[in-house]
Amino acid sequence: MNAQLFSTNEGYDIYFKVFLKSELGLIYQSIPWDQIGTHFEPFKSQSPQGRNSIFTIKGAMGLMFLKHYLNLSDAKLIQRVNTDRHLQYFCGVQISPISPVRDKDIVGRWRRFFGNHLNIDSLQNILIDHWKPYMSQTHVLMDDATCFESHIKFPTDVKLLYDCSEYLFDKIDEICLKFNIQKPRTKYRYQKNRQTNYSKLKRKPIKRTTRRIRQLLYWVQKGDDKLQQILNQHPEIHDYLPESMYAKIKTIRTIRAQQAFKFKIPGYKIKNRIVSLYKPYVRPIVRGKETKKTEFGAKVHISQVDQLNFIEYLSFDAFHEGIRMKKSIERHEKIFGKCKHYAGDQIYANNKNRKHVTQKGIITCFIQKGRKPRIQSEKDEIRLILNKARATILEGGFGNVKNNYGLNKIRARTKNTEIAWIFFGIHTANAVNISKRIKELQKENTKKVA
Repeated sequence: MNAQLFSTNEGYDIYFKVFLKSELGLIYQSIPWDQIGTHFEPFKSQSPQGRNSIFTIKGAMGLMFLKHYLNLSDAKLIQRVNTDRHLQYFCGVQISPISPVRDKDIVGRWRRFFGNHLNIDSLQNILIDHWKPYMSQTHVLMDDATCFESHIKFPTDVKLLYDCSEYLFDKIDEICLKFNIQKPRTKYRYQKNRQTNYSKLKRKPIKRTTRRIRQLLYWVQKGDDKLQQILNQHPEIHDYLPESMYAKIKTIRTIRAQQAFKFKIPGYKIKNRIVSLYKPYVRPIVRGKETKKTEFGAKVHISQVDQLNFIEYLSFDAFHEGIRMKKSIERHEKIFGKCKHYAGDQIYANNKNRKHVTQKGIITCFIQKGRKPRIQSEKDEIRLILNKARATILEGGFGNVKNNYGLNKIRARTKNTEIAWIFFGIHTANAVNISKRIKELQKENTKKVA
């Protein structure tokens, strides 16, 4: 068992033993706190300014796991931690009812810390080393890719351009009010009414949409020119404006250039097209599904071993998961040893991958080329079992983490925090799985003793 995260007091040992027997206590035992804590310890700020955080690095990691286990918002999670002793044991803190934690952004700040210093491969290796004694079917590898969608409005050209124009004119009003500068005259309020009328339409004819896009392209350019004119006339205010504003302006100019090009040449595919002003790193991922042909978020190549999911590759740009098979097998053999069975859908069944698994003697679920044999062999039976396991266990694992562990729509606001959100969501589900195995082992040991 791991070392206690905080000092004992009167009655603590009794309550802590009760906590360890609970469902949450078993999850606590399934996580290697000390090893993960040493990974982030070098990045901890040593600044003497301000008071120390009530949560240590280990306790903050507890918050990350609890958020996905309970599937709560940041504010509601802090409310639960203030009133639930078991959650406090999990995070290694003691909070008095008289002085509860009132900082609602504390979870978000720690998420930003983990996102900025997260190394997925090294952390996963720490978790795997801790979970290996509870894993049995390590010779079977299953691969597939899924998209964890970002929480953004469905992007259309009109919405995207209106967001840009709205940001620019709001910034003009804000700067003029803050620095006592005369506000330039515009008809932006009239354009807001036009946008409202367009949004209320149930059917949006192509001519009406085309006219609206043309108007918004003009207003984005006009807003950019007006804002730049104010900045040129008053260079003394540059030092008081945040860098994030200049980054947004740069993004807006890229969006306008892309949309103007798309407007002039309809149907032309623009590389690295921005679909969200506030999340410019998000790209459209074409999945080809019946319900959702296109998804917007991080595409993750998942390797599943003994019903535990691990991130093999993560990118916000679209990629072909079929080319990741060789690297996935090499990584599996480096960590778990010989890979004897492999399962993946037909996108992996290209000639290069077939040749690679044949050379290594790996049995796959791929449909055999050529004429089918009359008598079903043992390999054919294994193929059917692997294919069934891929379609149920692997695909079911994706649905489990999305629906039950907060990965259905990721509400993080930056690229790094989205990656941290995905990482902790996936491994919270793994920790719950391991905790169930710990419980079964404890029952077996109790029976043997009896």
